[in-house]
Amino acid sequence: MSQSQKLNLIYENIEVLVANSNYMVLPNETPLFFKALNDARIISYDRLMVAWEILTFKHDDKNPFPSHEKLMKSFKVGKRAITNAVSEIVKTGLFINEKGKYGTDKRKNTYNVSPFLNMLGAFVEAVRDGRDICIKELYKNVVEGTLKARKAKQKEKVVFSEAINERLAEVQEDRRRELKNNIQKHYNRLDEETILHTIQKLEGFFDPAKGQYSTLASIYFRNATNGDKQRDEQVEMMKKNKQSQQPKKPVRQEVVPDWAEDHEEESKRRKEYRAQFTNKQVEEMKKQDAEMEEKAKTFVNGMFEKETGKSKESDFMAYINWLEEKYENAKEQHPNPHNNMLVTVYNAYNPDSKLEYKLAL
Repeated sequence: MSQSQKLNLIYENIEVLVANSNYMVLPNETPLFFKALNDARIISYDRLMVAWEILTFKHDDKNPFPSHEKLMKSFKVGKRAITNAVSEIVKTGLFINEKGKYGTDKRKNTYNVSPFLNMLGAFVEAVRDGRDICIKELYKNVVEGTLKARKAKQKEKVVFSEAINERLAEVQEDRRRELKNNIQKHYNRLDEETILHTIQKLEGFFDPAKGQYSTLASIYFRNATNGDKQRDEQVEMMKKNKQSQQPKKPVRQEVVPDWAEDHEEESKRRKEYRAQFTNKQVEEMKKQDAEMEEKAKTFVNGMFEKETGKSKESDFMAYINWLEEKYENAKEQHPNPHNNMLVTVYNAYNPDSKLEYKLAL
């Protein structure tokens, strides 16, 4: 067993707790739990603060728990105070002293915190379920080992096929991240052929002038179904057959898709518009527009975290769905020439300091 696997054992994978890669976030009910322990005279507040510091310590493979010296520095007390505090926590049975069992430095103090976390987890479950709690009975059952908190279900790790990984390697890096997020979300629903076909369509039809890659990727994968490739090929075949059956005309007229005509017209208008500026002016305006978009991005990301309690990185698909909803509600009253969703949402919530593009095209 690797050191990282040993570290994972310390934190028990309890459903109501949040364990990040190298630290733990205790739930909102923790202060209520601490009050119950203190009121029942199981353990005092000051000892619980030491337990909190130990549990939330940002650890690594070498040091899974803070040293006594770090605790002394954190609480600005002497060694004896820390030693007594830890000893009293261990006496409750909620921490078990297992010197050198975890981590690579066998000289360090390490603890089995399973009883504490199981009691906290069971307490939080009861609070959230609306059940009455007898803290002394809960403590007794946990210490005796007859009660444990619910374990979180392990998420299956998504492993992409070789063909998908090879196709992703051909895509530029920023787009690759968006594709991976979408593929992971729909991997169990879509077969390999459909995923590859969806990537091909997305890469072929995406136009930076008409929107963001992340938004289009989300739409394409959400709407994708197995068998899309065969259906698209049949549609293309029917178009070709229809064209071949049409009577010949003296002058052959090439069929140009509407989106190609729109793209050509857009490029022409952009070229004519930018001809009125020098190259230096265009580059400066591009730079200012990029800074403006970054400002909008920072604001919208912060707004998402404030409203949902999540970060864009932790739940990317929730962020996309949230952003699309905000954009749909604001786009009519707050349009912008580049159809930038972030700028539209920013302007909807900041009417007195709206962002405007320097380069309209």
